Amino acid sequence: EDTPIGFAAVGEMDGEAYLAELNVSLEHQGRGLGRQLIDQACVWARESGYRSMLLSTFRDIPWNAPYYARQGFSPIDATEWHKPGIAAQRAHEARWHDLNRRVIMRKLL
Repeated sequence: EDTPIGFAAVGEMDGEAYLAELNVSLEHQGRGLGRQLIDQACVWARESGYRSMLLSTFRDIPWNAPYYARQGFSPIDATEWHKPGIAAQRAHEARWHDLNRRVIMRKLL
């Protein structure tokens, strides 16, 4: 019907691909579309020369960090929080969220 049912927004952060947002409309969730969008985002990132992809999400919501972990993402080490893009993202998120609930994750491509 030419109506979007989901999207993945990808950019760059600290020299890595960055999955800024992933969204699948509620009525289409549970069909693997999110996984397919992540897979295609990773294909784009690899073809664009990136070796990894970052994202930031809630650590304790089942369809956030646990979902991304099943897709191959792992939490980054706190020693990387000083990188300019990561530090800016964390500062931005701190305005609205408890940073103890947030996690930045990486998937090697």
